[in-house]
This record gives sequence, structure tokens and C-alpha cells, in this order.
Amino acid sequence: MNERPTARECVLLPILEEALRNQEIHLLKVESNTLTIAQPGAISRLQATFGYGEWGSKNIATFIETHWQQLVEEARIYFATNKKIGPISDLIMRLCEAGDGPTFDLAATIFSDWMGQLPPAIQQQSIKSLLLPGTHNSATSEVWLDMPIIQEGEELLASLSKAMDSLPGSMLVDKWAINQHESIQWQLEHGVRLLDLQIAYNQKDHQFYIAERFVSAKLATVLQDIRNFLLAHPREIIYININPAWDYRHGVREHHAEAAALLNYYLHDLLAKSEASFEDSIQNLIANNERALLLTEKPWDRIMSASQHQIIQAWYGQKDELPKAQAEEIRYMLQDSALVANYIHFAPQPDWKTMILYKNLQLASEAFNSNLGGLLEDYSKANNAHLYGITLDYPSVSEIENVISHNLYEW
Repeated sequence: MNERPTARECVLLPILEEALRNQEIHLLKVESNTLTIAQPGAISRLQATFGYGEWGSKNIATFIETHWQQLVEEARIYFATNKKIGPISDLIMRLCEAGDGPTFDLAATIFSDWMGQLPPAIQQQSIKSLLLPGTHNSATSEVWLDMPIIQEGEELLASLSKAMDSLPGSMLVDKWAINQHESIQWQLEHGVRLLDLQIAYNQKDHQFYIAERFVSAKLATVLQDIRNFLLAHPREIIYININPAWDYRHGVREHHAEAAALLNYYLHDLLAKSEASFEDSIQNLIANNERALLLTEKPWDRIMSASQHQIIQAWYGQKDELPKAQAEEIRYMLQDSALVANYIHFAPQPDWKTMILYKNLQLASEAFNSNLGGLLEDYSKANNAHLYGITLDYPSVSEIENVISHNLYEW
């Protein structure tokens, strides 16, 4: 029987954690090469008002740099014992920035390899046993309005894209058509393991793009980013939900073979070999290097040997409140004994009601994501529901970590 490690030997992270919890960040200091929290007093009150000054900030940043490996080792213990890393990672980055030192991202260091750090008891289970953190419309951290999709029957969208490529149209698109604030690389490094890609085929240059309505990235670039990550992190597995964008579905279906060839070119040695792979254990998938698992939402949209899965579209549905009513509706679905869905798009719908309540999609998503804890709690009690993952708009590091931690709670 595998025993969990303990955090008793950790020294530095508990100090940073205490400073955060007690709002004593301004009292952190380095004395005799030791990180401590100073006693409050008159000088401390001045430091709280004006900061430590250049010397003190640089001293702490230098301490972090010289003790980085110890911080990483302690963070791995924190992960194994299901103690939160995200807030401490944010604090370390702020301390480094204040001292003009090198930036150290503790969350990326730990969560870029979180699946490989799972206990053996979990590694031996089916990949389906994990609840994966994901992003909705993953590769939409920007919009290219000057590069519209040219497709027969969708000329209006191309004209709209060109027309919006000017102020104030571009500002409106930036507020409501961008679902993520970080790149695919950042998402994967910070623990995301379920990507949602809506693709379109451009008849003008015969290339595939990420495009829900407006172009956001080249599909080839995104696939290269995925490949680079998987090669750099040989014990990680990624689900890729890839489907034709609704407005451009006919063009993708007509060029099905080219899409399959593109996926095969970038991921051929990493793709799951068959449907049976979706039932295999984590350790077997890693050993066999089947670490890119394709999903699709409709059987006729299978680009390769993707597995079909039912999706809960957790959208805002004719209610007066967002996000409370939406969260309640999702919780009701989780209690449904007939639920056979595999993952949830847990994201606000950018319709006119949402636009009245919030200035942009990011603010709406932050409000919506505040219900994630309740969703995870309900899911842990839902005996009839099984989810591969939860996709979010604009997830924070802490929200990604909350989904990852659910797997350790269950263990």
C-alpha cells in the first residue's frame, strides 16, 4: 500500500504560505541566509507603507534564486500531499519582480509534469478515471480580423471580419471573441490537459485555422506547440477535442483527408492507436507513447480515429442571473441518473444578456469560474456522472490546480 509523503520537512513554502494567510508579506525578510517573518513594530509599519526598498526586495529575490531547487523540491511534496501551490507561486513571481530578479514560475515547474507525479495507485488506473482541467476554445488568445476565412456560402462572415478590423469593431471583438488570455504553451505548462479546438478550412490559401467565427491561429502552429510539449514532457497525456467550427463545418468536411494528414504529420507517433486506448491505464499509455487522445462531438466529424463523446454545453440558458442560475442548472444535470456526458464546457455564453451584466468575456468568465468549487463538490457526490474533464474560459492557475487536486482528493 502506497503511503502519502508528508510536508513536515518543508521549510520555505510554509513561511510563504503563512505570510500570505496572515497578510504579512511586507514582513518577509532574509536574515543570516534564512527566510523569516519579522515581528511587527514601528519599522515594520513603515515597511508595510513604503515597502522594503531596493535592498530588501533584491535580497529576497536573490534568496529565491539561490534556493530555487529547494523551493521546487518542497513544491513537489506540496503537490503529493494536495497542498495548494498556485497562490504561493504567484507570490514568488511578485517578489522576484519587486527585486528585479529572474522570474521563477513555480506553478509551471510543477504542473507541467503533474500527471507524471501522480501516485502509482492512480497511474495504474484507466485514463478515464482522471478529471482533467481544460480550456474552452483553447487557441483563441487573439483574433486575426485581417485574415478572414474564405469559404463558399460564408461570404458574409468574411466581409464582417474585414469590416470589424477597425476601431471600434476590433475592440468589441477583443472583448467578446477571445476566450483565453494565455497561449497553448502556457496552458499546457500550467496543467491544462484537455484542449478544445474549433477548426476551419480557408479556400484562399488551402490551410486550416483555429476559428470559431474569426481566425485566431494556424492549426499547424497549434499542433506543433502540442507536439513540442509532449516531447519535452514524456509522462504527460493530452486530450484534444477537435471539431469543425459550426460556421465552417462544410469546408472542413469537404477537406477531411487534408485535416487527417495534417494531424498525422505532427502527431503520428503520439496518437492513441485505437478506441481501446481510451480504456487503458495511464502508465500503459505513457509506456506505449500514446499520449495524444483525439475526441470529437459528432461521429461524422471524426477527422482520424477520434473517439465520440457527449458534451454538456454549460451555457447561459434564459435565466435572469449569471452565473448562479447556470451553475444550478449544471448541478442538476450532474444529479441526473441518466447522465452519460464526458466533459463540461463550463463557460458563459456571450449573448446580449451577458454583455449587459459584464464589460467583457473575461469578467464574465471570472464570475462564472467562481462556481467551480461548488461544481467539483457536487461532482464528487454524483455517483452516476463521469467526466473526463472541465473546460473553462480564462482559467487562473488556482482554478486549474483545483481540478488537478480533485484527482488527489478522490485518491
